Amino acid sequence: MKIPRAAASGLLALSIFGLVVHAAGGANAALPEPAAATDATRTLATLKSLEADTETTAATADARARAQAALARATELRSAGDDYRARLTEGLAVRLAELAGDVARAVRSERAAATALRGAQDAGAQLDRERALLEEALAQSGRLRAQLEALTEKRPPDRVGREPTDGGAKAPKKAASPARVADGGAP
Repeated sequence: MKIPRAAASGLLALSIFGLVVHAAGGANAALPEPAAATDATRTLATLKSLEADTETTAATADARARAQAALARATELRSAGDDYRARLTEGLAVRLAELAGDVARAVRSERAAATALRGAQDAGAQLDRERALLEEALAQSGRLRAQLEALTEKRPPDRVGREPTDGGAKAPKKAASPARVADGGAP
């Protein structure tokens, strides 16, 4: 049986195309590498740890719900035989779980920053109180010094020197000088 020339060239082209596609990795050559089964389990483990974190549960609720929905959709797609879209959806679930983890870290960082800010504000308030107390003590010291100087100005300062002193005893009264008599004091 003789094959027409046009059909033979078409068959040849089709076989060459088949060889090229097979050598390039099949029909899925442009598709990303298949996601490992551990992606889904790792995503589930991440989501469980985020659910257990009571500090950030409310903040990560939306991202966690979307990641769980993406995992459920990936399972549905895989059971329907659409492996390519299932892998894409699992990749989306992984990214959403990572987003939830980032949100949780951001919430913790914000709370730590707020705590540090309150501590700094408390320290600033305490510093202001201590500064006011110091200024009050300096003012009181100045008033006492002024009172002391006023007292020392009213009486002469104690003499301290080399000449002998009587130890602060009062000087004896001088004897009254006899009254002058008109006669010159003769007897």
